Parts: sequence; C-alpha cells; structure tokens
Amino acid sequence: MAPPEEENVSKWSVKDVTDWLDSISLGHKSDLIETAKFDGEKLSGASAEDLQAIGFSNLQCKKILRELESRPASGGAALQAENASLKQEMAELRAMVKSLQTQMGASKPAASTGVIAARPTTVIPFCTRAVIEGAQTQVLTVTLSPGEVLRAEPGAMVHMSYYIKMETKTGGGGGGFRRLMTGQSLFLTEFTYMGPKGSADTIALTPDFPAEIIPVNLDHYQRKIICQRGSLLASGLIDISIEFTQSFGAGFFGGEGFILQGLNGSGYVFLNARGTVLKKDLDAGEKLIVATGNLVAFSSTVKYGITNMGGGLQNDFFGGEGFFVSEMTGPGTVWVESHDMSRLWKEMQSKV
Repeated sequence: MAPPEEENVSKWSVKDVTDWLDSISLGHKSDLIETAKFDGEKLSGASAEDLQAIGFSNLQCKKILRELESRPASGGAALQAENASLKQEMAELRAMVKSLQTQMGASKPAASTGVIAARPTTVIPFCTRAVIEGAQTQVLTVTLSPGEVLRAEPGAMVHMSYYIKMETKTGGGGGGFRRLMTGQSLFLTEFTYMGPKGSADTIALTPDFPAEIIPVNLDHYQRKIICQRGSLLASGLIDISIEFTQSFGAGFFGGEGFILQGLNGSGYVFLNARGTVLKKDLDAGEKLIVATGNLVAFSSTVKYGITNMGGGLQNDFFGGEGFFVSEMTGPGTVWVESHDMSRLWKEMQSKV
C-alpha cells in the first residue's frame, strides 16, 4: 500500500498512519493504531514509551522513530521550525567536534586515566539511538554522533567503532568515592565518538552477569530515581548521589544496606537486573511488599521501609522469605527483579 500523500505527519488520519505502517513493512501492526485511535498528531510527538504503551515491541519502536526521523521536511510552518532547530543543533555539534579535535590532537582514539571535568554536552537521543537485543543475556547497542559521550561501568564494552575514544575516570570532586560507596566501581569509562563530521557509529555494552537491561527515562520521574547498589550499566552524563535509607531498620534488615544510589539528570539511564523485570506503578498510599534482594529501583517519590511478613514464627523461620521484607509506599514506580543473586548463589552452593 502506498504511503500517504500528505507530507505533514501531524495532519495524518488514523488510516494514513496505518497506510504508512504498511509501507515500512509493519502493516501487521495496524490494529494497534486503530484500537488506540493513534492519528498523525499523536504519532508526530510520540516517544518510544508512547509506542510501547499501545503494544509495539522495542525494536518496532526504534524502526518507527527512525523512519519518521528520515522523512523529508514539509512546507508546514511547524516542520520548517523543527528543521531550522535541527540545523542549529548540527552547527553546534560541528563546533563542539572541532573544539574536541583541537584539544585531543591525535586522530586515533586512545585509552587514558583521569578525572571527569565539567563540560557542555548534548543529551544522546537514546529513544532513536539505543537498541536492546537478546532475551535473558542482553546487549545494549548505542549509536553515537560526533562529540556525544556515553558512560558505562568498566568491563561492559563488547565492541565499539575505531573512532570511539575510551577514557577511564574517577568522577572528580569525590565522585569516585561516592560511586564506591553506592556499590559501583571506583572508576567508570566514558566513550566519546571522534569520527568525521556527519558520521555516526556504534558501541555495544553488556552487564558482567546474565541480565535484563532496563531503559528508564529520568525525565518521566522528576529527573531522579533510586537504585540498589551496582545496578547502573550505562547512561549519558548524569550525577550519581549517595542515598541513605530512611531508617536504621531499612538499612540493617532490608537487604540492600544503608546506602543506595540516586541517579540524577536528564535523558535515559540503563539498569541491569536478574531474571524477569516487573514494573509496578503505585497510587498515593498504596503499599507493595518486595522480597529482600529483589528490589531493583524506585522513583524518588516512593517511601522505602521494612516490615515483618507476619503470620508468626512459622512464617519467619520456614516461609523462605526471612524475617523482614521491603515495604514500598506510593505514589511512584517500583522495578522488581525475579532473581535474587545471593539466594541463587546459595542454591548453587548447596548443589555442589
């Protein structure tokens, strides 16, 4: 089926959208568009999460957004303004790359060790540049343009372009100590794409254990979430802060220790978790009980505490959940993993 004749996507009808999906080999998903009454106005402003919410897979979202991005600009005033904005961003990127090339000198990237210095940077549009592949042992592939910087845990890199420069750093200003306190490595790595103007290339990362990778847009959670120690895989240039548990009991019995890590900033972060990951949205005052060791992360609006399972000593000693569990109180979002690594390790030891 031919794509719509109207160039301005925001003016498309629902049928125009389904015709366009058919033209990019996604016509078998037209029912999702029709059910959600997803017209051109919604499509033109849609994010990957908006598309996933109506039933598209992660890879299908990437394809839809890439195809939209590659469409020629129409004569509409709104799209002309967007085109002008993109040209301005490209000009700023070219200036940044020129400045970086002047400072770095050598054309071939090399690894070095140093301290992170504050500098202006662009936020990587992960919604169109990041692809997560695999099932329970996943790989994150990110496409970088000149001057863009990706941060990751040491040892996470699987492969990368020749023009991507790797630097190992501590975080500066006590940043390395803060990372160490929150369960991450003392060091982190920054990957900066130094390729020619107008080019782009990829880097692939994976956790150091079989895990599922969770993309979280901080802009959807008041630019901050709180994670269990060691759960961060990769991000743009965000701040990592120390988050103390809200009570002595939560730290002593909650299974995650007294110190958690706060991820502060804009754009996406990528977390890793064992087994299947569940996302639970809590209303104000709603409580969720999470087994010790299965908590991955939660939004900053959620209150974290501990509680007894109840039901007497028989539950405490023989119920398998221990004496205490985590109690999460809304409003906000909680991410939970199906596998507790410490419990899995104990089970493996018992079989040896």
